[in-house]
Amino acid sequence: MKTYIYRTLFIGVLVSSYLTHSQIRPNNNRGEYLRLDEVKDLKKRSTGETEFEDFSFNWDNGFHTALNNQILLKLARKKAKRVWFKRQKKRVRENIEKKLGRNFDNYDQAKEALFLFSEKENIYRNSKPPINKYQSLRSDGYAISKGYLKELKLLQLRKIEISAGNIHNPKYGYLKANGMLLKDIKDLNTLNQKWDNIVIPLGSNINNTHYNTSIYQKLNNLGADFNKQIIALKNNYYNRFNQWEQLNLMQLLLNFEEYKRLSSCGVCLLPSSFYKFKELDKATSRVIETYAMNNRDKRTSIFDTTIDYYGGYGRYMQWIRSKRQEAINNLVNEVHTARFAAENLITELKITDNSQKNWLYSSSNSTEVSNLIDFLQKNRVHGVVAVEAINFAKELVGAKESNNYTNLFNSTLFTQNPYNVWKTLTQAEKKLIKQNWSEAYHIFKNRKVAEDTTRQKFNRNGLNDKSDAFRHAYYNAINAKLVGVDIAKLFSDAHESETPIRFIKEKRMDLFNNNIGQQSLLLNSNLSLTQLADLIYQKLLNGDLRYLKPINYKDPNFGYTHGITLNTLLKPTNQ
Repeated sequence: MKTYIYRTLFIGVLVSSYLTHSQIRPNNNRGEYLRLDEVKDLKKRSTGETEFEDFSFNWDNGFHTALNNQILLKLARKKAKRVWFKRQKKRVRENIEKKLGRNFDNYDQAKEALFLFSEKENIYRNSKPPINKYQSLRSDGYAISKGYLKELKLLQLRKIEISAGNIHNPKYGYLKANGMLLKDIKDLNTLNQKWDNIVIPLGSNINNTHYNTSIYQKLNNLGADFNKQIIALKNNYYNRFNQWEQLNLMQLLLNFEEYKRLSSCGVCLLPSSFYKFKELDKATSRVIETYAMNNRDKRTSIFDTTIDYYGGYGRYMQWIRSKRQEAINNLVNEVHTARFAAENLITELKITDNSQKNWLYSSSNSTEVSNLIDFLQKNRVHGVVAVEAINFAKELVGAKESNNYTNLFNSTLFTQNPYNVWKTLTQAEKKLIKQNWSEAYHIFKNRKVAEDTTRQKFNRNGLNDKSDAFRHAYYNAINAKLVGVDIAKLFSDAHESETPIRFIKEKRMDLFNNNIGQQSLLLNSNLSLTQLADLIYQKLLNGDLRYLKPINYKDPNFGYTHGITLNTLLKPTNQ
């Protein structure tokens, strides 16, 4: 709104100046304008070739000076004052020299220098729209090519997987190529078809981007030839007028440059008497863009399809196709895959939180992302990951991004217990889960396996009895099989680290049986879970495990004492 008001005021000032412009400057010793109706007196006083004063180039923030000069020109033309005319051309040249700060051999040389000078601001200002246009086209082209190349890279990686026999568990199965999830591409025929569907538009886009880039580069470096073209256009325009109007144009141009310095409007506010010169600016955006298009680097992209029509057939076209394929392969090989894992995780885990997305994309977290991918791969069966593993991974991302593990630690996975007694993790367990979260997931998942197997053997999951002894030994055996003895021991010891003193006998029992299970795996690592269960059960029958006896199951405070009395002892399980 302010801009509109200012412009209206500015136009008002110009109109006002135009209404009073009908003045000609008097001799230098007179300090005011002559009114137009005084021109008759000026004519009457004219007796020779020198009675007309010279052009003035004293800028007065309006068109007064140029309009006054024009009135002088009309009077001189009417009187055919040739001497005066030549003197004004000389004066124009002198003022050009003064304005540009250098000397010229003749009027024409000075004129062309002013032409170029007068267009410099136009070139700078009017180059911006086409530069922005082709910069945008070039950037869009790069982005489109980047997208196509990403999809080709995914197909390249999927081809390696399929060729190696990995049909159902692609690493980036939730990313798409040519509109299809990689996990749904299970044969090379489909893959090759998708490849061809991408390569064709990619080549076309590369060619278009090459064209737009060459224009963009020329726009940023128009060069001396463009200056020559602008001077030629300006000369052609100048030569459309007779010599008197040419002189009028030049005196206007000198004043007009000062006017343009104060106004961004340019010719739009020219007084009507100068409107015939409204096309004096030649370096328009269209002229600049056309020049750049016609004078760009004409080297052809290998993906230019006109080669197909004019390049002939046979060996030449075979060479062209091989070069295109070579170029595509080189571009695909340059694609970085660092973000693929994060993108795949975001899609598969359906993560919508932007903070979590940024955390996954961060290069500093690439190892964590890789570990998450491996975790999902290990839990993927025929392309499908269990819901529990998906939820765990999603909770883990939230915990790591916020450095707040409360929700993770309170999840069902970590709060289940066969006796429904311990509902919280020990501090040692929490620390281990943070450091070894993948192993923690499997260890805590194994609880149910141990409970179910114990129930099959004993029809119960008891506390401090032989079924309890079996469960602890078997649980640690299968944990050791899955994550190794060292990690299994760390977690089993951490679980017992905050046992109350009143349960010291129970703790000794659990640690003893945990160790038996872990050591049993060392000597029998090739056994299946079922075979391990039979082995541990046989050890129980042999008395290699320990349980507590006697236990007072009728104790009204059983929840507090677990039935342990002063007489309770650690007994071999064959007794």
